Amino acid sequence: IFPRASRRKIRVDGKLNKQAILFASNSSEADYKDRKLENADPQTALISLLSESQAGDRTLGHLRSIFVLLEKGPNPIYQHSILADEYRKLAPIEGKYLSRLIAGDLKTNVTEAIIEEALALRFSCPLEMIRQANFRCSDLECVAKAALDNMLEYIPIQLFFPLPLVTSSRGQIDLEYLSTLEAPLWAEDLYDGFRCQIHKLEERVELFDARGNSITHKFPEIAEAATLIPQDFIADGTLVAWEKESPLPYSILRERLERPAAELLLGDEADTLLWLHDLLWNNGDTLVGQPLSERKSRLYSFSVNPKLRISPVTHLDSIDQIHGQLRDSQKRGNQGLILKKETSHYNPLSDSGPDWISFK
Repeated sequence: IFPRASRRKIRVDGKLNKQAILFASNSSEADYKDRKLENADPQTALISLLSESQAGDRTLGHLRSIFVLLEKGPNPIYQHSILADEYRKLAPIEGKYLSRLIAGDLKTNVTEAIIEEALALRFSCPLEMIRQANFRCSDLECVAKAALDNMLEYIPIQLFFPLPLVTSSRGQIDLEYLSTLEAPLWAEDLYDGFRCQIHKLEERVELFDARGNSITHKFPEIAEAATLIPQDFIADGTLVAWEKESPLPYSILRERLERPAAELLLGDEADTLLWLHDLLWNNGDTLVGQPLSERKSRLYSFSVNPKLRISPVTHLDSIDQIHGQLRDSQKRGNQGLILKKETSHYNPLSDSGPDWISFK
C-alpha cells in the first residue's frame, strides 16, 4: 500500500476487516457461515456478501485516500466505520482486492521488478536508471514521479532504510583464473565476521545486517561509538569479535547474535569492532555512483575511534602479489583476502558480475 522506505502501515487485523464487510452488507455470522458452505475459500465467501449491483467505479486514487484515513485512524472503531462505509459502495470484485490490499496479500505475482520494467517502458528511459533509483530510495512512487520529470539521477539515498549490499564472487588461486584479472587492484582483509551497514544522522544510529534486519539493539556499543564521529554517513562494513588488537573466531560473535537482547550483559560479552569498507552516503551526498577511490578517500577523512575503524587497503601492481597477501591476511586471523577495482561503482544490481573478488 505504501512505499517500502516509508515504513507506513495500516494496522487493520482480519477480524476488524471481516466485521466491516458484514456490517456493510447487512449480514450476520450465520449468513457468512451459509456462504462458506457454497465457497470453500473463506475470503471468497465473505466478499460474496457484498452487493453485485454496485457500479464498481472506484479508482486507485480514491482507495489511496481511504488508506490514508485508515492509517491515521485513532482507534479500531473509527477504522471500522471508514471500512464499512467503503465496502458498502464496492462491487464484490473491488471489495476482494481492497481486502487483499489491507491484508498485504494481493496474489497477483506483480513484483517490484515488474513495475520497474513497466516504468522504464512507460517513460522511455533505461531500465538500469529505474532500478538504480529504486535501489537508492525504495519508493516506486518517488521513482515514477522522477521518471516523469526526467530527474531519476537526482534521487538521493533513503537514510535508515537498509540497502542491498554488494556481494563478492569467489576467486581461485590458479594461474588460469588469476590471468583474467587486471592490475592494479585494491586488496583488503576478508574479516571473519558478518557484513552489515550502518546509518548515522546526527545522534541517531541504526545497524542493519545483510538481510536488512535491524541489529542496533544487539550492539549498542557500536551505535554509541558511531555518534562520536562528526560526519553523517551510510557505510558498508564487517562486524567482528575483537580482543587485544586481534580478531576472534566468528563463532564467538554468533553466540552473541543468537542470545536475546534482554540477556546481553555487555561486561560479559566479547568485545566488538566494526571495520568500515565503503561509504555510500556522506553529509547529504549520494556516493554509490562515484568510483571506489573517491568513496574510500572520503571515508579516510573520518575521525574514527577504537570501535569503528577503516579497513586498510593495499595496492597490488601485479597479480603475482595476491598469494602473498592472502597468506599474510590469514596469518592475522582473517578469512582471507578481497580484491576490488578502484574505478568500480557501488552497484549491487549489476548484471556484469561483481567487482569484488574474495580469496580464502
